[in-house]
Order: sequence, then C-alpha cells, then structure tokens
Amino acid sequence: IAAFALTMLATFMTTSNRSRTSTASLEDFQHILSTFTDASLLVKDENSVQAQALNWLVNEDKLRLSPHSPNLLQRYGLLVLYMSVFQDSWDFHGVHWMSNNTDDKGVDECKWDFVECEGNKVVKLQIEDQVGRGTLPPEIGILTNLKSLRLTSISLTQSLPHELGNLTNLEILDLSMNTIQGSVPLSLYELSTLKTLNLTGNQLDGKIAGKIGELSQLQYLNLQDNKFGGKLPSSFGLLQQLDFINLNDNRLSGAIPLDLEYVMSRIEVCMSNNYLTGELPSFSERVSDTSSHGKIKIRIERIKLDSNRLRGSIPRGFGEMTTLQELSLSQNLLSGTIVNMEKLTSMEILKLGGNKLSGSIPQILPPTLKQFDMEYNQILSIPTEIGYLTNIGMFCFRWFSCYSYIAFCLC
Repeated sequence: IAAFALTMLATFMTTSNRSRTSTASLEDFQHILSTFTDASLLVKDENSVQAQALNWLVNEDKLRLSPHSPNLLQRYGLLVLYMSVFQDSWDFHGVHWMSNNTDDKGVDECKWDFVECEGNKVVKLQIEDQVGRGTLPPEIGILTNLKSLRLTSISLTQSLPHELGNLTNLEILDLSMNTIQGSVPLSLYELSTLKTLNLTGNQLDGKIAGKIGELSQLQYLNLQDNKFGGKLPSSFGLLQQLDFINLNDNRLSGAIPLDLEYVMSRIEVCMSNNYLTGELPSFSERVSDTSSHGKIKIRIERIKLDSNRLRGSIPRGFGEMTTLQELSLSQNLLSGTIVNMEKLTSMEILKLGGNKLSGSIPQILPPTLKQFDMEYNQILSIPTEIGYLTNIGMFCFRWFSCYSYIAFCLC
C-alpha cells in the first residue's frame, strides 16, 4: 500500500510539474507574440484567430517550438493569416495547408500549401480562387521576407492593415478581385521595392495619395473598378519605371496633371469611366519648358480615356504615335477636327464616337485599322479610301451604329 501511495504521489507531482511547465511556456509565448499582436486577443479572447493560432502552436504543433525558436514568428504569422482568410470555411485543424501527409502536422511551414521559401524564409505567398470570406490580419507584417503576396479572388473583406508597410522586401502585391474596403494605408506607399501593385476589383475609396510617387520602382499599377475619387496627384510623374496604369471605373475627377504626361508617353494608359476634365495631354516631343525630363520617346501602345468629360481638340501629338495600337476617346466633349493619321502605322482600334468632332475623316487611314467608331459626331464626309481598309471589322459613323464582321458598312 505504501509503495502504491508513493507511486501515486510521484505521478501527481510529475503531472503537476508538467502543468506548471506548460503554463510557463504559454506565458512565454504570449510575451513574445504580444510584440506583434494585441495582447488582449491572445489572452482574453479565446475565440480570436490569434489565440487559436497560439493554442495550436503550444498544444498541437508537433514541431514543439520553444518561444525563442527562430521560425516561431514566421510560423505564427502564417497561421494567423490562414485562419483569418478562411475562418470557419477552412478546417485549420486539418492538414489542407500544413502538409500533404495527413499524419504529419509537424511539417516545416515552408512545405505548407500556398508558400514558397528561399532557405527557411517565406518569400512568396499565393492564394487564388479559394473559398474564403475573411480578412487580411495585421500579423501579415510579421512576414518581412515576403517578395510576392498574391491573395486574389478569395472574398477578403474589411480594410487593409497598415502593417503592410512592414513588408520592405515586397516586389509584388496583388489583392485583386476581393471586397476590400476603406482607403489605402499610407504605409503601403513606402514600399520602395514594389514593382507590381494590383488592387483591381475591390471597394477601396478615398484619394490616391501623393505619396504614390515614392514607389520609384513601380512598373505595373492597376486600381480598376474601385471607388477612388478626387484629383490625380502630380507625383505620378515621378514613376519613371511605370509601364502600365489602369484607373478605369473609378470616381476620379479634375484634369490630367502635366507631370503625368511624361509617364503616359511610355505606358499603356487606361482611365475610362471616370469624371476627368480639362484637355488631353499633348504628347509633344518635349513635355514642357519647365520639365526636367527633356526629350522623350513616345512608345505608348494604348490610350483609353473614354467616358470622361474631357474637352478641347485632339492634340497633333496623337498623330505622331507610330506604336499606338488603340485610341479610345469616345463619350467625351472633344471638338475640332481629327488629326492626321498617316503615321499611325500600328493603329488597330480607333474609337472617337460620342464627341463633337467636325470636318472630314482624313483620306489616309491606317491600313491596320480593325475597329473605327465615329458615331454621334459632326463629321460631314467619308473618304472613299475607307473601302480599301481590308482588315476592318467594325465601322460606326455618325448617328448610327453599324457592325460588320465581313467587311464594313456605311450609314
């Protein structure tokens, strides 16, 4: 009996010591993680994704990391992100994103789904077309080695965390086709290494901040189909690496800044369906006498400025763009005559309908022309040379719309 009692006492003491060790360990984890997470979410709200991630690390993770493990923060950041993005629509206690081996929950996070690593650091996270309805948590800022973050078509909601500004190595940020709301945090404009920014198809609003000019490496900018308003900042002119800009389907207003003309001479420009006013950029050989850019080489391929409130005539510079393939200026308030098209040797789509253009269509038209929209203007005559445009599939003139995919028609 005495031996049995001693055995039971030893067992109790061992269990008690394990409990104290577990409690101390949990507190150590909380102390480390509270630097990056609201402590109340870790301690007081057991239903928060932060508390659930902590619980998984302490009680379920077979790696049994210590609070001072070098990859603890990375592992915790990924856990919180996955749980926030998928919430109750994703079984995060399962192994869908943790391992291809259903018996192993202790696999290194660099082998989890959606992740790519260099060494043991997560540099790429890509989740696309998945069933989610969550948010992008502040803990995304823990993953400071990220170079590419693509979270597209996963129904993200709410606003963007300012902790995105911690991702100082980020080159690609693609959060397109979600339902993110609110304004873009100013910290995002401080990502000096960013080359691609795609936020299309969300519900973002507010103004495009002048700090966007600090994204000196930006090459691709797509903010289409949001609710951005206000004037375009002149700091766009500082984005000298930019090759593509799409601001279609927003609520932008005011004139196109003169400083933006230099950038627009080198890129594909899409700003349709806004409230832009003023005149079209001139695209002259020299931007202006006050510009520091000097001579520029015009190599733009597409200009889409239809459905705005632009006035004035079409500048002669548009007739000098030998690389221009598409010019869409329909549904504005443009007047005057059509520019000479003799040098537009690459033009395929020309849409000028719904303006107040007058005079005659130029006799020399681009032989590459496939679509030509001139409806609802004040054009008086059509040159017979249109009959020699063998590639044309759509020709719309004056008050009628005519569509032919065999040749063309005149009305």
